[in-house]
Parts: sequence; structure tokens; C-alpha cells
Amino acid sequence: MADRQNRDVFHVSLLAPNREALAKAIRELALDVDHQHPEKRDQAGDQLHTGAFLTEEQIEHLRQQGWKIEVHENLSAVGRERQKEVAQGDRFEGGKVPPKGLGKKIRGDK
Repeated sequence: MADRQNRDVFHVSLLAPNREALAKAIRELALDVDHQHPEKRDQAGDQLHTGAFLTEEQIEHLRQQGWKIEVHENLSAVGRERQKEVAQGDRFEGGKVPPKGLGKKIRGDK
């Protein structure tokens, strides 16, 4: 699998055939699974439901192997849209304008 650099990343739910298949895919395809939300077994107890962050290439590869994948959103597109909200330029004018807010500069900090 090619690296993820310059590829969109999608948040997905995937249904792995079993724990061994999931472990193999994580190793071989460098899958980035959602570790904050633990996997869940289906009612039969063999297939695993888990979240992941995958490229289109990874999604297609797994689908070709028969995995069921639900794509929730293109996280890269969301990130590009959020970047439009970020101001441009130096709001501190090279140190001439002090920052404002709740933070305190402690003596000795630079």
C-alpha cells in the first residue's frame, strides 16, 4: 500500500470477518483503527465492528476482499474547509502587539 501523504482520509465503520483478519489488515495495510471506540462483535460473535481512518485505496482493497465498509465522512475535506476559517497573517505584528486572554506569562518564560 502506498503511504497516506497527499491522500484524502475517510472516517469509516468496517466489519472485519474476525479478529485475525483485522490484525492482519492492520499490519499489512497499515490501517489506522479508532482506538478510542472499542470494537464490537456481531450477534454471532465472530465478525468485528470497528471505526477506522482509511484512504480510498485502503477502502477499495478491503471491499475487494469482501469486507463491509460504511464511509461516514471525508476528514481531509473537512480539514480543508476548516482551514478557511483560520486567519492569515501575524496578529501579534512580530511581537509588537501582546496576546490577550486568560494566560499569564511566568517570569523566566520567553
